Amino acid sequence: MAVVIGTGSIGFRHMRVLRSLEIPVIAVPMREARRLELQSQGWHCARSVQEATQAGATIAVVATDTRRHAADAEEALRARLHVLLEKPMAPSAHQAKHLPGLAAEHGVGLFIGCPLRFDPGLGIVRQRLGEIGAIHAVQIECRSYLPDWRPNRDYRQAYSALANEGGVLRDLIHEVDYALWLFGMPRQVFGRLSNLGRLGIQSEEIAEGQWITPSGVHMAMGLDYLSRHPRRSLCIYGDQGEMEYDFVNRKLKLHRAGATPEAITFPRAADDIHIQQMREFLHIASSGVPHLIASAEDGMNALAVCDAWHQSAKTQRIEQVVR
Repeated sequence: MAVVIGTGSIGFRHMRVLRSLEIPVIAVPMREARRLELQSQGWHCARSVQEATQAGATIAVVATDTRRHAADAEEALRARLHVLLEKPMAPSAHQAKHLPGLAAEHGVGLFIGCPLRFDPGLGIVRQRLGEIGAIHAVQIECRSYLPDWRPNRDYRQAYSALANEGGVLRDLIHEVDYALWLFGMPRQVFGRLSNLGRLGIQSEEIAEGQWITPSGVHMAMGLDYLSRHPRRSLCIYGDQGEMEYDFVNRKLKLHRAGATPEAITFPRAADDIHIQQMREFLHIASSGVPHLIASAEDGMNALAVCDAWHQSAKTQRIEQVVR
């Protein structure tokens, strides 16, 4: 049985995914009105993690607002629940640094919701990186329009709009996570953050960052909340060819020296990557071995890069990544 803490759009998606996998769900909404709404729809609700644990929950999904992530995860870990914590782990690495040790102390697992790791196209990219030779440059982009994310909610009232917990960099930490997963952890980061006042929010609307990977690859990343035509892409350049993956259209293009270009299109299915992530989390909770899912250490690494990026934006200098 699973408890889902936080039942907004992300939490509710986890509830749907768990139900599709025939896992009983107990929801812990943050608002009484939401609890009554979910109960009217037939969902089992509890008022606390303790109540859900007493009812039989053995795993937890934490999907509250970012400022609550560390505290809510800590409560679930202390209840000896295996935890899937939505990204980012906290607004900063400092606020989450105690969580991995707490999970180990209580003998439970802590994993981070980074479902792009389960994207089939990204999986093929990872498998076939060696086909383009020695890589020298990578460009990652994720650009979209924040008001379109959740049309039924005023985006200016969501956590994304708040300077101390939102912003496009924290929101799109997925891109940072898979960059580190594929190419390794940098020692230094140079980054810029901008709020052009287009959306009427406190947090940054644009994030542009650069670093050098451990193998000397030049990494460039561009994220924004302002682009009307969504774009999510990964371009990798090697001395024997190039790879380009379009996450939106789910198309991978591979160009290799002396070979016929390849184009692979991947089928689109609702919640597919979230289902695969949940399957692995459930497998681990039943004494399985992690494979693709992001670990607590992975989550801390991504936050450390974001912290250095935030610091660099303030100082306008290259900053050290501190772990």
